[in-house]
Amino acid sequence: MEQITGRLVRNAEIKKTKDSRELVAFTVAVNDRYKPKGKDEVKETRFFSCAYWMGTKVKDALKQGTIVNLFGRVNLNAYKGSDGEYHANLTFHASHIEIIAGAKKEANTLATADAGNNDASATKDDLPF
Repeated sequence: MEQITGRLVRNAEIKKTKDSRELVAFTVAVNDRYKPKGKDEVKETRFFSCAYWMGTKVKDALKQGTIVNLFGRVNLNAYKGSDGEYHANLTFHASHIEIIAGAKKEANTLATADAGNNDASATKDDLPF
């Protein structure tokens, strides 16, 4: 089992297969940096097209910007496009999702609501200042 940690690029979606099975689909960006000996630092971002088949309820928590820790298996999807060129993308079939941090905007709204009062439904607009 492999593990990756990254940030969601966009909100998760529920997709259906031809045989009506549902999955949660999302894309995760994984940043990496290293410094080869005698050279400048190299920064890379890898994008993984992820699928979670264990249930669809997790979709609501998987918003753009959320940092997740995923456990599952990595695959490489290679194909020949309609343009005649060969393409490939990394896929990740997640069997377990751990949410490390929520999306920044959502986290700030929740923090503001908690600081203002104990009503979890309060938003920034409800505050008197």
